[in-house]
Amino acid sequence: MTKLLLILGTVLATAAYAPYIRDIVWHGVRPRLVSWVIWTLLLGLMTVVSVQERQLGSALATGISTIGCLAVVVLGWRYATRSVTRYEIATLLAAVAGIALWLTLDNPLLVMVVAIAVDAIAYVPTLVHGWQNPEEESWLAYAVGIVGEGAILASVLQGHASLVGYLYPLYAVVFGTAMVGLIALANYRDSAAEGAAVVSEW
Repeated sequence: MTKLLLILGTVLATAAYAPYIRDIVWHGVRPRLVSWVIWTLLLGLMTVVSVQERQLGSALATGISTIGCLAVVVLGWRYATRSVTRYEIATLLAAVAGIALWLTLDNPLLVMVVAIAVDAIAYVPTLVHGWQNPEEESWLAYAVGIVGEGAILASVLQGHASLVGYLYPLYAVVFGTAMVGLIALANYRDSAAEGAAVVSEW
């Protein structure tokens, strides 16, 4: 069962990027590139840490995410807005500082904790974007990712992985769920506003 969950989670985590990439090209999704660039760097480093610690489940989760994030950055650079807000600049500087700190650490668990903290900081511009412009984010991609990362998390828990092994899948599930919920709430808000506008016209 553990291997089956790991395989299922890996397939779904990979597939989660397909609707996002499709929506960038065809449906006007506009990723915030600062978030995705930071994620690409961090996830690549987390993959190295997970491999060194022989945490296969975590390495698969972060490795797949690295490739997916890189694809979003490449396509986003072509199709999305390249504007950067002051907050995103501050986020980028904080991420760079966190990565610099990370590279000086020699404790795998502390390395992973710092990496996830920086990753979470990088998530903020995308969360804000999802709230302000929900039509420019793909809820389906995040939803599929939640299921995939959840299966990987279940796999590493069944395999009695170390804390280093399941920290990232747990984090990915929590923040993915937050993103889907935020997009849903923003869509409800916008629909309610449109309905109120129609009623007022009558």
